[in-house]
Amino acid sequence: MDDVRSIRDLPEGVSATVQGNDVYRVVLRHGRGLDGACSCPFGSEGNFCKHLVAVGLRLLADDRTAKKPALDIHAHLSRMSQAELVELVWRRAQTDADLYQELRLAAAVGGDVPDSVDLSRLVESFDVEWLERHEVRDFADAADEVLTALGDLAARDPMLGQQPLQRAVELLSRAISRTDDEIGYVDSVAERAVELYLDACRAAPPDQIEFARWLLGFRLAGPDYQPQALAAAYDLLDDVGWTAFREGMDQNDPRSWQVRSLREELLTAADDIDGLVRLWSGELTGSTSYARIAKLLQAHGRVDEAMMWFESGIADGHGTGWAGAQLVDPLADLYANAGRLEDRLTILERYFHDEPAERTYQRLREAAEAVHRWPAVRREALARLQDLAGIDAHGAADTWARILLAEGEDDQAWRVIAKHTCREATVVAVADRRAVSHPSDAIDAYEPLIAMQIMLTNNDAYRQAAEYLVKVKPLFQRAHREFAAYVGDLREQHRRKRNFLAELGRRGL
Repeated sequence: MDDVRSIRDLPEGVSATVQGNDVYRVVLRHGRGLDGACSCPFGSEGNFCKHLVAVGLRLLADDRTAKKPALDIHAHLSRMSQAELVELVWRRAQTDADLYQELRLAAAVGGDVPDSVDLSRLVESFDVEWLERHEVRDFADAADEVLTALGDLAARDPMLGQQPLQRAVELLSRAISRTDDEIGYVDSVAERAVELYLDACRAAPPDQIEFARWLLGFRLAGPDYQPQALAAAYDLLDDVGWTAFREGMDQNDPRSWQVRSLREELLTAADDIDGLVRLWSGELTGSTSYARIAKLLQAHGRVDEAMMWFESGIADGHGTGWAGAQLVDPLADLYANAGRLEDRLTILERYFHDEPAERTYQRLREAAEAVHRWPAVRREALARLQDLAGIDAHGAADTWARILLAEGEDDQAWRVIAKHTCREATVVAVADRRAVSHPSDAIDAYEPLIAMQIMLTNNDAYRQAAEYLVKVKPLFQRAHREFAAYVGDLREQHRRKRNFLAELGRRGL
């Protein structure tokens, strides 16, 4: 409650400011039940936020009521002359920027002939270089007030409202990428500007050629982020407009990403699958581009064509490495669905040879078992891993050991980590399994890991080394080896590492 400031009476409540992560404006009303509004992100979504609660608690603590004042202010105003009311409002506007802005907007759009100069000046205020986080909400609120006035103008005269609303769309869309706006205030007003502009165009259709040229120019040369509501603009184009739009697009470099992106957007909206395939087939740069076409065709039930594109990507050399999985895996599934089990096994054998891993091994096993060839295929797969481990290929020994461990070949997995360099996690997994029957072997595997952690000389590593020591303590007992002497040697060897010794002490070592 101490963060509540500047409480002011209103006809049916109070206004206040509350210091939270930012300074928020709060209006608490109780004329028709308890209600209110707050400028914080949660309150802006229509929720009764903690800042409203804080104001209410402050009023209760101060024993302050928010009832209507005893004076009948409404009756008093009704007795004033027009000149007196004008003077009252104008005098207040000298010091109240919000009131002045409201009056200015009303004057700009309220006459028989709108003040185009002032309207333009108000809209151009949306042209910003950068907005800091603390400026975003005020900017969005001011823009929203201008849009409300422009919406009122467009409701009376759609043609008059179109030009300033079109400019508002341009500037507010540009402002989206020029703000530190985590909440999306500017996004919201930009979307509203588009909706108001399109409503005005529906009420009074603009010149189709001019509208098409503007829309094309904005999509191609406008800001990178554009309001989603703009997608509805295409519905306003008739045959003349579409002709102008396509002619304009053809005059641009077809290789530019803006043109290609726009063509893709239009083809997607029209559900033109063949058009998308033609467009995408002109930019085949890797497995992703082939997979995109194949998955599109597959999603539309054109399975044979999808297979062809997956196969083409593999034939063109893109079915290898981790990225090749997006071609090999779905093609293998399509082969299985089509009953082409030998073909599935063939491509998975080839892929495992190029990309040996636990995942590709499992897929290979499923395919081989389906055609009753797993024992022979398994021998070849493990031989491949052995060959790669022999030349210290990255990760090969780890994969080999983990596969053997998963298949219950614990002794073979132990021989792999004993002969080849493996990652710490692999050594731990194999050593833990080995510890069941050979505790002394497991100790021998853990000792280098403990030494390595200590040599890293950081607190996380010291904690890990101590945890390993806790883990091997019962193994020393089972192997009839001296755990106390081992820990004593570590303490003496690393007596200057106080944090390590502290970790040992915390575990009673």
